[in-house]
Amino acid sequence: MSEPQSDLSPLISTSVGPAAKRATYYTRDCKILQELLSALNDDEDNDAMASLQVNGISALKQTLSTVEHADTSTLEHSHTLPRCTIKSKGNGTASDEVHLSSSLTSKKLCASMASLCLAPTVRAAYQQVPAHDKRILNRMAHKRTERAIAKENAWLARKYWENERYERELFKCAQMEEYKRAIRDKQFQDYLLTKARLNEIAQRDLSELRRLREALQQKDKSTKRRLDALKVERGIAACQRRCDELRRAEAVAVQQEEQQIDEKLRKQEICERLSERLQRAEHIRANMLDSYLRRLRYDNQMEELVHEEHWREAQQLERQRLAQLEEHIQQKCEQSQRFVEERQRRQEAIAKTAKISASLRELVRNSVTPEGGMAADSGHIGEAVSIANTATLSKVLLDRPFSKLSLQP
Repeated sequence: MSEPQSDLSPLISTSVGPAAKRATYYTRDCKILQELLSALNDDEDNDAMASLQVNGISALKQTLSTVEHADTSTLEHSHTLPRCTIKSKGNGTASDEVHLSSSLTSKKLCASMASLCLAPTVRAAYQQVPAHDKRILNRMAHKRTERAIAKENAWLARKYWENERYERELFKCAQMEEYKRAIRDKQFQDYLLTKARLNEIAQRDLSELRRLREALQQKDKSTKRRLDALKVERGIAACQRRCDELRRAEAVAVQQEEQQIDEKLRKQEICERLSERLQRAEHIRANMLDSYLRRLRYDNQMEELVHEEHWREAQQLERQRLAQLEEHIQQKCEQSQRFVEERQRRQEAIAKTAKISASLRELVRNSVTPEGGMAADSGHIGEAVSIANTATLSKVLLDRPFSKLSLQP
């Protein structure tokens, strides 16, 4: 219970602090207003001033009494603050009385203020003013008084409105306090209910946990039994699998042996067929070889006959060629013999011609005069003449052309 109060007390203290400040402000304004009105009023106006006082009691003290941390010493003098009585039964009559008293007080207040504002000299001068001017001045004073009354009424109305607003705020604060108190009570009740519900839930959870623990123990026992049964079943299944595997292995071994036997028989049959095929191939090969040899011998005989015929033809051609060659050689020998004889005759003619040429040169050399200039000038001419003579001589003697080479020394 102490926890909700401790949670809500700061909120209340924070909300009451500004309210106390506003209460002090409004109390000061009301005191100033009362002092002003008491200074302006005469003794005969005490009844009218009494009607201007605010009726009612202050609700601030009642509100602050609910708060533990509020300062009550500063708020005991706030009995002049108005209380909001709008919703009360006597609201209408009180407002009428206040309005009537305020109107009477405003008239007397204006008259007293007008009398107070006039100095003695001004009052004497005012008495000497004509009636028409007095009426004008009274009219102006009346208007000024009305304006002052309107301002005072507006100021008083604003003060009343501010007081009413403050009372409304205090009423709201009181309602908020009641609401917070109700919330705290409700929260405490909810706390108790929640605690009881949580205790009930905890007891139910404990019983449920016990039941679950027992169920788990029973389940563990049944699981253990099932595991034992499963182990036995797994052992039996493993034995069965091993038996099946052995049976399958034996069947596979038998099948493999049968396959091996079938493979051997198949290979044996294949070998027999291959041997038969080899024998037939040998026989065919022998026959083919025999026919090939016979054909080869026949071809060899034919080739020998052809070679023999070709050899005879070649021998005959060789003999013919040798005969032609001998005839040709003989012709060449005859030609060479004639060539040797011709060359010998030519050499003899050349030697004879050389001798004649030498004798002619000697003859020409002897026929030329020994003068130097004449010999030098006519040397070539004489040589040309001697060569021409030699050529003519050789042509006459040998009846063949003369070579200039034979004349060179």
